[in-house]
Amino acid sequence: MKPTDKTHLFNAKALAAIFLVHFTGDFYQSLFPPLYPVIKSRFSLSLTQIGFLASVVTVAAFVAQPIAGIVADRYSPRRFMMAGLMLSTLFIPLMGVIPWFGILVPLGALGPLVSAVYPPTAAAIVP
Repeated sequence: MKPTDKTHLFNAKALAAIFLVHFTGDFYQSLFPPLYPVIKSRFSLSLTQIGFLASVVTVAAFVAQPIAGIVADRYSPRRFMMAGLMLSTLFIPLMGVIPWFGILVPLGALGPLVSAVYPPTAAAIVP
């Protein structure tokens, strides 16, 4: 290949988009621990329930990562990465307006999906 081949050119826009998705995912993931005292008092939860919520949030991201890798391999990784970002920006803010704990746990599992979506899709996008 010649050095002028377009496959060797640095794509700053793509790198900036990947950085933004990664930053947003980590930012949203880091929002949970400071909110646990607020969530505890709002829903009158025990420390066991807060611990359960924290576990669900963390484990959901780790369990979803291999599944995200399989989906990213079959479909467009860029679209999948953006879909994960959109889901996170939808589900995490909804946690502030829901009226009961029973909905908080599924939203806590769905919110950090971008943390699971990012690594396999970024590996597919960045050569």
